Amino acid sequence: PPPPPPPPRRCDASSVAWAQLEFSGSMPFNKFMDTHVNNANNTGNSSATANNRSQVFDYSIWQHCCEALGDEIIMPHWFGVDLYTNAKSRVHPVTGSASPTLFVAAGGTSSGLHVDFLQTHFWMGLCHGRKRWRLVPSEDLALLYPTYLTDLNPSFPFDINAAMEEQSKPNTAYPALKLFRLYEAVLEAGDIIFVPRGWPHQVENLATSVAISANFIDESNLEAARKEAEILGLVSEDPQLVAGMLKEAEASGLPQKLAASSVSTEAAHQGEPLRAFKHRHGEPRTPQETQRIMTRVAQAMVVGGAFLCVLGAVRPWRTQ
Repeated sequence: PPPPPPPPRRCDASSVAWAQLEFSGSMPFNKFMDTHVNNANNTGNSSATANNRSQVFDYSIWQHCCEALGDEIIMPHWFGVDLYTNAKSRVHPVTGSASPTLFVAAGGTSSGLHVDFLQTHFWMGLCHGRKRWRLVPSEDLALLYPTYLTDLNPSFPFDINAAMEEQSKPNTAYPALKLFRLYEAVLEAGDIIFVPRGWPHQVENLATSVAISANFIDESNLEAARKEAEILGLVSEDPQLVAGMLKEAEASGLPQKLAASSVSTEAAHQGEPLRAFKHRHGEPRTPQETQRIMTRVAQAMVVGGAFLCVLGAVRPWRTQ
């Protein structure tokens, strides 16, 4: 069966949602491309409309597109340990883990200032286009006046552009904005960026862009991720289960085992095929393959049950 249509999102400056991204319905991928990417390229990207266009944001390749893209994707060798993938695949053995994920957007679109969830690190590889990244060190997060509304992911009263405008005001009501540090990079096709845990960042698509990314946990952020999951687990079951898996991984030495199992030959510097990476982290089958197996088992049980019912009805009739 074809993968489910991606749920596009658009950036809304008035939104308090994570990264100021609001869901904008659902549509087949080819319609999304025609409406929000190809049409944008044909009509141009005026400032009034460009950032209001929808984008495919964080769409799971492993869950939805692995049969089409799984053999094409190579996981970067720098990020060979991912305890988050291992934990999520054990918590959700049917739907599986999500990473890596797909991003597709027209030039002029963006995401708002945000911090990634659960103290995860993040990497993104740009396949096509150009992206402008602006990042603030985690030590300076408090200078951006974060607000925590529903969980431990902060919302901010300003994006980077508005914060810099506010800096220039002599009598600003937000004096701490004058103190935060800002780093900037423009990604070109073939580049990879690494974002450490807790770093606020904002991304602008300078041209039509296609990218692949993953959030991950390794030994360097394991303790911070586990502690945040434990706090969130006080009010929600899923992070509570993830925290348990991370604690178990830490106790069993799984980070060291995964690091040791990461291919260390010279060829490994080219990366690891996605299926091999997932198999090494405890996911030998894609979610779609697992679901097909379960469907066949269920069908076999239904057929077997029907056969037993017929047999049970026929046997008394034959004895008469």
